[in-house]
Amino acid sequence: MEQFIAKYRDPIQGVLSGFDRLIFRGSLRRLNYGHWDRNLEARVAEGMEQYLWTNKILFQDYARQVKRVSERILVAVLTTARTSLNQLNQLAKAA
Repeated sequence: MEQFIAKYRDPIQGVLSGFDRLIFRGSLRRLNYGHWDRNLEARVAEGMEQYLWTNKILFQDYARQVKRVSERILVAVLTTARTSLNQLNQLAKAA
């Protein structure tokens, strides 16, 4: 890394150091909360029901909501990836 920085010192504006990757683990506990209902013989997702209730989403609209949220996440991820790729390409062209 030091050789690279020395070789391309002029076009380099700054250097970041740290971990090369981060892994986040966990769960959305409020959404993941539930219990087994003996009468229904099924798990009742109370956390998800509360999310839908709070956001005024009908059960029948759940699939559309999931698709909307998934699309927003996908657009945000792709936008970030494209921005990062453009920055890397500019750095490569400067080298």
